[in-house]
Amino acid sequence: MVLPFLLALALAPQPKEIHLTIDSVDRLAYVFAPSQPPAGKPPVLFMFHGHGGSAQTCMRRFYAEKRWPQAVVVYCDGLPVETAGGNGKGWQLRAAADNRDLKFFDALLPKVLDQFHADPHNVFAWGFSNGGMFVYTLWATRADRFAAFCASGAAIINPGVRLTTPEPAFITISGNDPVVPTDLQETALKQAEQTDGSQKTGKQYGDSGTYFAGKQPIVVWRFNGGHEFPSESFPKLIEFFRSIADGHPGTSG
Repeated sequence: MVLPFLLALALAPQPKEIHLTIDSVDRLAYVFAPSQPPAGKPPVLFMFHGHGGSAQTCMRRFYAEKRWPQAVVVYCDGLPVETAGGNGKGWQLRAAADNRDLKFFDALLPKVLDQFHADPHNVFAWGFSNGGMFVYTLWATRADRFAAFCASGAAIINPGVRLTTPEPAFITISGNDPVVPTDLQETALKQAEQTDGSQKTGKQYGDSGTYFAGKQPIVVWRFNGGHEFPSESFPKLIEFFRSIADGHPGTSG
């Protein structure tokens, strides 16, 4: 069984490396082209790993390019940043012009759109933990660049980050998170719900998800894991993103 697996791995599509020099520092992203032809220009999914992770570990764990084969999938690599968990690769969270990671995104997006002939109106962002916090920073500062967001195991810890533009969102909340306390995740969710004008009553969306209509829809996925992205939510997340790209958000449950 090992040989067929290794052969399949060797024949699997390989990502393209994109290097950008931002403030004299080399920045890296791994980009997968669509493995299945989209109906039109392909959507783009940006992936932001958690603190202490990397683009490569994110690729090996989530395989988002297989989950959404019609999309361009961009695994972004962070730089060392100090957090409460110590020093490791991650993302700066300030909503400021000198934020190195906002500069990285601003340079990376047009290059991806150009090189992969992708759809600028269907750009999505996923992030876990510190990467999810950066997704909130992107929502606060670059909402016009995105069609929807996913923040998982994340909080809004910088007071300068304020969500003011309603955007579709898929937010996961862990009830037993020892790293990002659940109450901080709930506070970020409350701000997202207020911004999106979410209705008080929702409908079931998968095993653990609830879809709330509003100015823009939000799916809240609650689970009792630890500090982790609930991989079982991935099919519904991609379904939600697809529905946004197709112009029919939340048409199934």
